[in-house]
Amino acid sequence: MPNWKEDKIAIFLQDNPNQRYTAKAIAEAITTRYPDDYAEKRANPRFETEPNRSPI
Repeated sequence: MPNWKEDKIAIFLQDNPNQRYTAKAIAEAITTRYPDDYAEKRANPRFETEPNRSPI
């Protein structure tokens, strides 16, 4: 499993060639694909207002 955010983004983009994504769409895909890496960050109370928040 990649350790760095940049590696995860690169892998996501390589797995989805010839498609355009917003930064938010990439972030959502990365946090969905690597939920354990972002569980602590998603537990931050400011995410409670985020629509379609994925469960921890």
